[in-house]
Amino acid sequence: MRDGASCLHSDTLGPAPLRPNVLHKMSSPTANPLRWGVDWNNLRPMQRLFMWLPLVGPQRRIYRDLLGQLKARPEDADAWKALGPEVRDGARRVTQILKDYLGWPHSAVFLPQDPADIPFWDRTGGLAATEAIMAIEEDFAVKMPEDFWLSLPKITFGEAVTRLLHAAKAEPGASPNGGPARRSGNSGVSEGPPSVS
Repeated sequence: MRDGASCLHSDTLGPAPLRPNVLHKMSSPTANPLRWGVDWNNLRPMQRLFMWLPLVGPQRRIYRDLLGQLKARPEDADAWKALGPEVRDGARRVTQILKDYLGWPHSAVFLPQDPADIPFWDRTGGLAATEAIMAIEEDFAVKMPEDFWLSLPKITFGEAVTRLLHAAKAEPGASPNGGPARRSGNSGVSEGPPSVS
């Protein structure tokens, strides 16, 4: 199949046919939710054996598949807009932490309808997901119950972000605008001007 560049160097006239991913981007105003390329509950014996070996295990293939799905998304896909600025900002904060800790590409866009466990997936099997969770809890100044984190395979990314925001608002000392929370307790600084002795 020819692309635009090869058309410049060929003897045939007319435009080159568009590649499938370009056609998909043009014809799809909304992006499909991400999906796992494997059924984790029904891995073959060899896949189970090599499960946590990133270079030969199923993670490498699954990660490449997820990257392909992310790359095929329309560049203007912004389904967060409909959920309001607070949720959109919360999603941006969570996504940035996941990129920093889990190695997702900077161009990755996670959407509200994506399964929540995909953005939180640590393909190395290390502690990066735990570190990301701790960073998210610190950023939102909230300690989420373990049940919340265990429910990620059953909820969407949009639901996860919304629940984080609701919990952060309910947490004592939470910032009213969803930003970093105020410190609670005595910080050692008294109010008012310093006393002169």
